[in-house]
Amino acid sequence: MKRMLRAAVLVLLMGLVFSPAVLADTPVKVMINGEYVELEQLPRWTEGVDRDGDVISSVMVPFRPVMERLGAVVEWQNGTATARRADETVAVTVGQPEATVTVEGKEPRAVEMDIAPFVENESTYVEVYTVADALNGVECGIDFGEDEDTVVFVDFNDVFASANEDFSLLKAAAETGSADPEKCYRGEGSFNVTATGHESFLWSEGTKVGVSGDMQAVQQGNSAEADIHLTMDLDALVAGEEMDEEDAALLQALKDMNMTLLVNGNTGDVYMKSDELAALMMGMELDRDMWLKTNGFDTYAEMGIDMTDILELSKGKPSIDLKEVMVGVVSSSTYPDVGTYDKAVTLYALMKDLLGDQAFSVRPFGGETIYSITVTGETILNVLAKYVDADGALRAEAEPLDMEALHSVRLDLMLSEHEGEIVQARTDFQLDTDELKTEVHTETAGSSDTLSSKLYASVDVADLGRLDMAAASKMQETAEDFTLKVPDEKDVLDINTLTGAGVIGGEDGPTDVFMSDGLDEEGEDLEGYEDYDWDADYDWETDESLDGDMDWEGEDWDEEDWDEEDWTEEDDDLLIQLYKALLEIGVTDMQPVG
Repeated sequence: MKRMLRAAVLVLLMGLVFSPAVLADTPVKVMINGEYVELEQLPRWTEGVDRDGDVISSVMVPFRPVMERLGAVVEWQNGTATARRADETVAVTVGQPEATVTVEGKEPRAVEMDIAPFVENESTYVEVYTVADALNGVECGIDFGEDEDTVVFVDFNDVFASANEDFSLLKAAAETGSADPEKCYRGEGSFNVTATGHESFLWSEGTKVGVSGDMQAVQQGNSAEADIHLTMDLDALVAGEEMDEEDAALLQALKDMNMTLLVNGNTGDVYMKSDELAALMMGMELDRDMWLKTNGFDTYAEMGIDMTDILELSKGKPSIDLKEVMVGVVSSSTYPDVGTYDKAVTLYALMKDLLGDQAFSVRPFGGETIYSITVTGETILNVLAKYVDADGALRAEAEPLDMEALHSVRLDLMLSEHEGEIVQARTDFQLDTDELKTEVHTETAGSSDTLSSKLYASVDVADLGRLDMAAASKMQETAEDFTLKVPDEKDVLDINTLTGAGVIGGEDGPTDVFMSDGLDEEGEDLEGYEDYDWDADYDWETDESLDGDMDWEGEDWDEEDWDEEDWTEEDDDLLIQLYKALLEIGVTDMQPVG
């Protein structure tokens, strides 16, 4: 009993200590999935002090009633409110500016709050955005009004709940030819890419360059090992120009290039081994046994794409969860207002009319069933007319449409079903305008042990050029158990580290390597030589080198560019450390500074 009493006193004291000031100027209403909800304890604007000591104001909402209306079960124990919904658990503790979110099968993650939760009138209040940050597919926004504000919650899981059923044919089309992550496949493929120029700033009319190749690969799950042979024809880019022996040799080497790729799809790491590629990218010679390493996930992360979440959608299964895909795409790009939920429901209905199962025609063919659909600009306009009513609903989405492009669009999709399983999918897409002409054809097929795919695409951009792409692959299930063998770290050179640090080549430079994280917009904040006087050598208005030897990438550096007074011993130490490390792993043809 004493322990319970002490815990209760502690919770009340914490609530008093951490309770921020309530701002009662503007009433706040709550809308959840398009409906206003009545709460005994209303949300309110609250003033508090954030982690940095700054005074801020934020909308605080009662945790239990909001979470319960979003489908969660809430419990309270010793100052901590815990909400459980499906495989998600969210825990907030009074006085602690951090929520803990746990999803089944994943490590717990923290959600920071500017204002810590507090208790008032027997309700635990949390920052409004904590709810959206914690629950998958839930987004929230504040719709500001003249007399009152509205906290809007939209659960896109509710909007797209039946996506896998309503779009089962699209789902099947996307899954056709997909590898089972539990099985091992061996296969081969080929590709060809050709770029033909129109008269432009980039090249003259008819300039043609291309790359083609073939590959042998083994794959299991998200990981693969591939041997690739490439032929790159870049002669047209240097036609009429003088080249030294080194450049000419490199151009010739690119016409017959071999590469081995190791792809770890679980971590994003990609290992490449190719003498020709190393020379092209790094401007240096590598030991024959050296692997170049990069990370594809990091590249996507810079674009705001979390590849781990995307891979999680198909982990352990060859199927695609369209509901989760739609929820992820829409929720990540939406800031809700009072009309968002109804608009999302209407758009979903529009999508069903346009591409849902109900829009496909069905006919028997031999021993198979053929599902087909054709979408044209006229089809899209007819469906839009059904939803763009006289009151203007969805008019904002319809008005920006490019009518010329819309009328030139055509999409044909055909699926072949045999014994209840989609065994082949064909897609044809065309877009024809004055500025852009596009054509895409894909064909995928899959049986119990064989997968195949074909792709042809062309993109013709006025005043620039035409790009043609063709690819084909075939994979056969094998009984072997493939395990990716990652190279020893001593045999790996991390490209991300070097390109982040900066690598330069050229006969004029005192070294092939310099330390820098790059330039900001003002050309400042250079890690490694922050004090270097860039303005003495670079014209920021014209983007030209004043001494004629340094381009924007920092290449062809000469000794006159270095101001020894601005170069510190610390810079020398960093440079020499990198130099020694590169020598140890096989990088040659360098001279140290200092």
